[in-house]
Amino acid sequence: MSLIIILICDTCSRKTIFYVPGLGNSPLYATISNISLFPNCINLSFPLNTKTKIWPMVKGYEECNAELLDVIYNNSTNSISSPEGVFIETDSIYHNSSEYFLQSFNDVYTIPYNWISYYLGSNPLFEQLKALIEQNFNTTNSKAVVVGYSLGANFVRYFLTRFSNENWVKKYVDSSIYIAPGFAGEFTSFIFTATSSMEFVGIKGRYVQHMPSRYAMWPNFPLSKNVLKINDIQYDASELFSLLVELNIVDETGIKIYHMIEDFLTEDVPDPKIHSAIIYNSGLPVQCGIEVINDELTLSNPINLFKKNKETSYTKIMCGGDGHLEAKGSEYACNAWGNVDCIDFKSSDNRFEHGAMGNTPELKKCFEDFININSNNIFTPLVIGIIIGGAILLIVLVIISTVLILKKRRKKTEKQIIFIDGSLIK
Repeated sequence: MSLIIILICDTCSRKTIFYVPGLGNSPLYATISNISLFPNCINLSFPLNTKTKIWPMVKGYEECNAELLDVIYNNSTNSISSPEGVFIETDSIYHNSSEYFLQSFNDVYTIPYNWISYYLGSNPLFEQLKALIEQNFNTTNSKAVVVGYSLGANFVRYFLTRFSNENWVKKYVDSSIYIAPGFAGEFTSFIFTATSSMEFVGIKGRYVQHMPSRYAMWPNFPLSKNVLKINDIQYDASELFSLLVELNIVDETGIKIYHMIEDFLTEDVPDPKIHSAIIYNSGLPVQCGIEVINDELTLSNPINLFKKNKETSYTKIMCGGDGHLEAKGSEYACNAWGNVDCIDFKSSDNRFEHGAMGNTPELKKCFEDFININSNNIFTPLVIGIIIGGAILLIVLVIISTVLILKKRRKKTEKQIIFIDGSLIK
């Protein structure tokens, strides 16, 4: 009986949520050891050898941050690093979350990360996260629910399908949830790279072209065909970077970093092979391509596409999305994955815009329903209570029955009379 209870408790063990936020939602800190290497920081009173928050960005520090947050490619090791003279870091993993849709859950870990250098510079964090999930499982018997929002969904994709093997995932991870997911990238990453600008978060400069995370968010090749059309010439997503190289828009560092990530872009968005949920919106149009027809300025030199030139004429190709990210990646995964629940709000309401949908009661309910009414887990708290209560009652009944049987046998023995010749009478 005790074995039955152990098995029941093992099956109905609680879950721990590990949450990975999106781009720009983890703070970044710089420790400068040699200020002379960063000319745009010299007059900003940066303390030497002191951990200083540089993101969220302080107004007036844009050019300094562009130097500090740049990414360097090391030829000898085929790896990346921060520039000499500065160390960039973020917060440690912590047991809490301020996200609205996570308010109902107490057992939540937030995973801050360097969203500039993701994923090429993320291996130490992946190792730390893996160890924490294992430790949590061994201590609490609680499997992980791994959740990613936007770029965080790209992080979860890489962690579950590339960094970890399938056996490990099945042992330690209960399920995965992708919110406004960027696991298939976006066409606008091409524009950000070409223009060295991500104005929606206030980031400008050459270092945009050196950000591994931008290339990890490059549009997925199998899903992105004919995304750039210049008269009769059509470019698939797999051909876009070559165009930038041909136009001398990217430098050698950008080329090296792109090629380190290119293989990630060539595969279909892989099934994590665990129960998953994808929560997204396809009701707000988002740019997913460019079409140029009979524009002499662009035809003479396609680089004019990426300059703020009023004489350049082109049409934005629009697709369904959340106003920022295309829905095509979510739609593909919803059709291709084996065990996935999908919620598409299909709403033109700006409450379901990319960054805003996480603050809606509708998304919060979808999230809670998936966690609490997981179709693979019938062991809700009520069912658990009934099972354990029934098991205890069964044990009590067995004990009572055993006692009554023993008493009955004892009385029966006391009534027996044995004669000298060995015969028995009752």
